[in-house]
Amino acid sequence: MKKHVSTLRYVSLFFGVIVIISTMLPVFTYENTTYLGHEIILGKELLNINPFDLGTIAKAWIPFSWVALTAFSLPIISGVLVIMHQKYAPLSLLLVLTSLFMMLSLPNSIVLMYQLGNSESSLSVAWEIAYGLIIAIGSVLMSILTHFWIVVSTNSFKLKA
Repeated sequence: MKKHVSTLRYVSLFFGVIVIISTMLPVFTYENTTYLGHEIILGKELLNINPFDLGTIAKAWIPFSWVALTAFSLPIISGVLVIMHQKYAPLSLLLVLTSLFMMLSLPNSIVLMYQLGNSESSLSVAWEIAYGLIIAIGSVLMSILTHFWIVVSTNSFKLKA
């Protein structure tokens, strides 16, 4: 049983690395345009009308998203915690579950910002999920299973049998 737990610790880290790699894949699509994961996390300028550098007339962008950064970084953090010591397995299971819920709510939390003249506003968009987010969610689900197996097999809650 001890050998399996040691292997599962590295498997959970592997799934965290897959989630990080999935940020380089298309995560959302909107009106036949795909947006990569790192563009959603770090933000991207979509439009900037500034003729002759006299001032911005219109501008549209995706702002930096703390929700996306947290959702994509929690699985690797939980994998590192489990690698450090298996006593952190319940905490890492909680982190991965939080990441799953954040990824599922990600399409509702990302907005487009636009500016016309001096007025700035946001626009809620009906994002379509692309295959990068599906791969990330699948990796998080597999990571949840490995963390759960580590918690159960090591008796991290010190339950009496």
